[in-house]
Amino acid sequence: MSDNFEQFKTVLELDLVSYGEISIFLEENLSVEAVEKFENQIQQFVDSGLDHVGLKRHDVVVGTAGDNAILLFNDVVTMHRFSKKVHQETLIHNQNRSVELAKRWFRMGAATGTVRILESERRIIGTTIARAVRLEAAAKKGQLVIDNQTFVKLPNELKDLYSNEEIIKGKHDNEIFKVHRCNMINIEKKSIKLPLFFLILLFFIFGGSYILYNNTNLEKKENNTNLEKKENNTNLEKKENNTNLEKKNLTALDWEEKGFNYLLEKNINDALYAFSKAEEIWPDYHHVSEIRVLLNNEKDSDENDNKWKRIFSIIISKYSWGIPSEIKKQMDEFLE
Repeated sequence: MSDNFEQFKTVLELDLVSYGEISIFLEENLSVEAVEKFENQIQQFVDSGLDHVGLKRHDVVVGTAGDNAILLFNDVVTMHRFSKKVHQETLIHNQNRSVELAKRWFRMGAATGTVRILESERRIIGTTIARAVRLEAAAKKGQLVIDNQTFVKLPNELKDLYSNEEIIKGKHDNEIFKVHRCNMINIEKKSIKLPLFFLILLFFIFGGSYILYNNTNLEKKENNTNLEKKENNTNLEKKENNTNLEKKNLTALDWEEKGFNYLLEKNINDALYAFSKAEEIWPDYHHVSEIRVLLNNEKDSDENDNKWKRIFSIIISKYSWGIPSEIKKQMDEFLE
């Protein structure tokens, strides 16, 4: 029996942003072996996504080429969940990295249609693949771009995460694609200060005077700004309000921890806000989404001990994953 057959699949192509720049830097400064380790790291992101959706690499991945991977999915929901997980893993990787070349960002494109599978050769054939590759090229870092055939198969709650239909051009003048775009993660743009050795290098290249002058002025402005902030802070209450918290680049972990502390203070409104922020940053982080729904349902109920016993009991029995031991201990004590 032939191992060549046709199937209706969703094809996903993912590509690492700045792969060429990073690999050249590694090879010229270290070795080709360093590039190999870098490419293995890329595939580890893929494996994390596959583990999340319970799939095996051999059954899904049909091609890799250093910075990318092509995967076949039977349903669009699994494809979306995989993509989300890979993007979230990049956030974790990037969290404590200040140098852009050390960060990892993916672009992804997905298309749904009939493909011909040559199983013995680990090859797939069809225009669906080319379409997925084209959509990946149209994506920005942290995004997944999908065609209409993929979009219509998503459930409504996932469709809401995607943009309205937009048109992108193909390689040929008369070729267009109707697509929808999803920002899978929140990428905050931060101003980055040049490392000291870059400043010194520029100083010697350009004679130094211009850079030194501007750098001094920048430092003065920064110092003045810091003084103004300190003066303003002295007039604020000691307790941080939610507006100030937003200005700090808090992680889902930070917001979750603040949410639990607000719960212990029996402050349901601030707790609801904190868990909502955690969910906004990372919807699948621990049980922040479920706790947010619980608090939203309880926020208008009568304020008494029974209300808080009910909330704490549900959290401990159903949503205890990730709760700090000290928080859980205090909740248990309240329930006794």
